[in-house]
Amino acid sequence: LRFIEENKGKPFCCFLSIADPHGPNVVRAPYSTMYTEMKVGRPASASANVEGMPAWAKKSKRTIVDAGPQNGMAQYLGMVKCIDDNVGKMMRRLQELGLNENTIVIFTADHGDLLGEHGRDNKSVPFEASAKIPFIWTYPGKIPAGSLVKEAMNNTDFTPTLLKIMNIQSKVQYQGKEHSKAILGEKDDTGSITAFKGSDWIASTDGRYKLIYSTGLGEVPVLFDLLEDPNELVNIYHKKNSRKIIERLATYLRDYCTTCEEPMWQNEKIREELSISMNDYVTVKIKKRRIMKNLNIWLGIGGSLLIAPSLQAQKQKEQQRPNIVFIMADDLGWNDLGVTGSDYYATP
Repeated sequence: LRFIEENKGKPFCCFLSIADPHGPNVVRAPYSTMYTEMKVGRPASASANVEGMPAWAKKSKRTIVDAGPQNGMAQYLGMVKCIDDNVGKMMRRLQELGLNENTIVIFTADHGDLLGEHGRDNKSVPFEASAKIPFIWTYPGKIPAGSLVKEAMNNTDFTPTLLKIMNIQSKVQYQGKEHSKAILGEKDDTGSITAFKGSDWIASTDGRYKLIYSTGLGEVPVLFDLLEDPNELVNIYHKKNSRKIIERLATYLRDYCTTCEEPMWQNEKIREELSISMNDYVTVKIKKRRIMKNLNIWLGIGGSLLIAPSLQAQKQKEQQRPNIVFIMADDLGWNDLGVTGSDYYATP
């Protein structure tokens, strides 16, 4: 709030990192007791049969749901409520200062949290509760209130999408897609498949179907139909009517791996299974392009926002530029951003 007050007379970009919700799952009063009387049952997916599934589907012996009303979901929900109240305080202050009409506010996170889904906690697996994140925008007069974007997107799409909405031209060739038409409520013609990965798996999705390949020997490919099976309980990879779906998602994933020099493409099992999925045994020449590391993580977000002013091909008048408030939940430090000189995180 102090930053907004001090910079209200000129365009500003505020990156707000909120540590919660995060372990050890403790929140201050009065939020610590707001939900202690709420009964939270086990998610339906916790009873899934994981026989024959890859290692990332293995269940834990105990989850946050088992921790009791004082230390489990009640504390987590309290953290969420605390965040909600304080984001609301910031939004009201923008309105009081007359800045809300010309301020883009985006709320997102670096990953999901299973919270007992599939008998697990935390992250790093391809299930929706872990891999899917919020991407909530407000930009009055530009983005229709209450609109829902169904296109599959990735964190690396944030940079070109935001710059396009701000009418900032960039000479950088981004490997993420530009989805401004979808965000603004217009038709999106960029295609609706995206890729993401973990340490021992890689996946692609179009929002309905999700195709996952794992590196472990003997671990089978997995295909989920998120419309018919939102809890991701049934692997339909080997069903006859899945072949065209698999071929389309596998082709996209192969193209991502080769054009972005994805390190997991060096895994022989991944290459072989992708080739089988596409009925394609030809050798693919890897195009020499700048490596995009860690497609599945959030680090592209902060870098895009902090360097955006330096990417303008044509100088614009400052008073015409919108303000930006980018809110990231879950323990993101300034030194985690790709623009801070990190040798590991290179995604723009």
